[in-house]
Amino acid sequence: MVSIYQPDVWQVGFITNEDLEQFGLQEHITVYVPNSYAVAGTLFFVKRDRIKKMHEVAAPDALKFAISGGVVEVEE
Repeated sequence: MVSIYQPDVWQVGFITNEDLEQFGLQEHITVYVPNSYAVAGTLFFVKRDRIKKMHEVAAPDALKFAISGGVVEVEE
């Protein structure tokens, strides 16, 4: 989960790189946020404290949830 726009608003996102030293952003990581009903998304450089890792949700389930616009239930 990633908070991009507001502190209490979260989106499904996927960490794609945790080492951004090459960009001079040691405190940031990259998070890919897929768009609902599309095969596109946005890559954000986000400070680590704006990330909430969801270890109990598998990546494929989170992606299905995001792409479906929240219609698909996440399997437990």
